[in-house]
Amino acid sequence: MAIREIFGLTDWIRAVADQLAGAGFIATATDLFSGVSDTGRTPGDRHEAIRLIRSLRIEAAARCLTAVARFGTSMPASSGKIGTVGFRWGSSTSFVLAGYEPAHSNPRMSMNRGQAASG
Repeated sequence: MAIREIFGLTDWIRAVADQLAGAGFIATATDLFSGVSDTGRTPGDRHEAIRLIRSLRIEAAARCLTAVARFGTSMPASSGKIGTVGFRWGSSTSFVLAGYEPAHSNPRMSMNRGQAASG
């Protein structure tokens, strides 16, 4: 799972998921604004995206990402393992998700300002 930064589901994070899929992974990039924005998706205005992400409860994001992970692991091509890669806001969310999915506690990698951390 590619967990996006604070600006929402952008073309860049979609490209990250495409790269992961190209490498043979079942890859997702989930728009976590589907339940909080007026349009049901990432707004075009960055300031509005930042406002929305600040109103998003981390528990709601973790529940959504857990559902995505369970869907991915249910696919016939799945090994049953999940991994996340998070960028900035997504890096902390990646680690929070590990607490919600302890059965899938595989190493994760998070990127924050170009510095990698794994856990």
